[in-house]
Amino acid sequence: AKMKAGIALEDADRRPWLSRLNEELKSRRDAVLACSALKASYRERLAQGIDAFTTVYLHGDFALIQERMKGRRHRYMPAALLESQFAALEPPADAIRIDVAADPSSCVALIRRRLQEQ
Repeated sequence: AKMKAGIALEDADRRPWLSRLNEELKSRRDAVLACSALKASYRERLAQGIDAFTTVYLHGDFALIQERMKGRRHRYMPAALLESQFAALEPPADAIRIDVAADPSSCVALIRRRLQEQ
C-alpha cells in the first residue's frame, strides 16, 4: 500500500517480507528468487540458513531503467520510486553481475553460463 501510494519502504517494512522469502527458499531444494534486495542486510537475511546461495546482480544505469519503467504498468511500484531505489542500493561485491542493457534472453544465457562456472 505504501509503494502504491508512492511512499518508499523502510527497513522495518521489509523485515517480515524478507523473513517469509527466506522461509520459502529454505523449504525448497532448488529455487530462483527475483526481488529488489537493495541492501547487503536484505541479502544476508535472504541467505540466512542456506548453504548454497548465489546472488545475481542485474544492474543498469538510471536512464535505462527509468525508460523501461515508463513502458510498463505495475500495480505497486510507480516510476516515482525509482530514485529512492537507486539511493538505497548497495551493490553486492560478491555476485554474478549482469548488465541488463542486453536483451533478456542474452542475460538469461549469461546467468546460466556463470552459474555453471561456479
